[in-house]
Amino acid sequence: MAGAGGGGDEYHQLDGAQRLLLDAMNAQMQRLLDRNNEVFGQLEFLENQANQNARRNIDGNRGNNGGNDGPRQNRVEEVKLIVPPFKGRSDPNAYLDWEMKIEHVFAYNDYTEEQKVKLTAAEFSDYVLVWWHKYQGEMLREERREVDTWTEMKRVMRKRYVPTSYNRTMRQKLQGLSQGNLTVEEYYKEMEMALVKANIEEESKDTMARFLNGLNPKIRDVELQEYVALDDLLHRALRVEQQQQQQQRLIPLGGVGYMDQLPP
Repeated sequence: MAGAGGGGDEYHQLDGAQRLLLDAMNAQMQRLLDRNNEVFGQLEFLENQANQNARRNIDGNRGNNGGNDGPRQNRVEEVKLIVPPFKGRSDPNAYLDWEMKIEHVFAYNDYTEEQKVKLTAAEFSDYVLVWWHKYQGEMLREERREVDTWTEMKRVMRKRYVPTSYNRTMRQKLQGLSQGNLTVEEYYKEMEMALVKANIEEESKDTMARFLNGLNPKIRDVELQEYVALDDLLHRALRVEQQQQQQQRLIPLGGVGYMDQLPP
């Protein structure tokens, strides 16, 4: 069909109806060619995507298998953790709990220090939002550098939300802490939380001595002094407590054995 569409002599020799028919046929063929090109382009795109995914999977498997193709990423894939909100409640315990949650979020995400500050401030509301905006404004007016690291942000916020007497109060609580009516597990948790909130870092042997001294004598005196690891000491104390609770539910039977105490 040389010269179709108004090109050659053969086309001009056709009558009007033939020309219309030829033009329609050429237009249809052009649409088919365009469609084929589009399909081939899509197939090529999908093939490239499949190759890229395959290469990523291979690289990922090498990293998981400890290969020498590069350093492993120290993060949890496909996990998105949300920065918890903070409203500025004047409660040291509430603030410190919130701060620990923030630390966990940052441990799983590779943020810069500036990003940490901005992400944290973005979750402020109520009073703390106003207070933080005012504080940063004062820093600028005094021509001082704005808070731009998470470490500095914690220092500033602790100064506002954790009174200077708090550590002293927690240390005093630790000094007087004993098991009393608590279970061994409840007592241990109280001690651990007080150590963290008082910002006390001590050697394991000192924590073990602290734990032993606060235990009730009937548990402390049952071969607990020999342990050299805190976890082992805790587990042994829990077993002793469980054994003593079981014995309390039994009554002597003729001085020979024990039987379950019957209900009255």
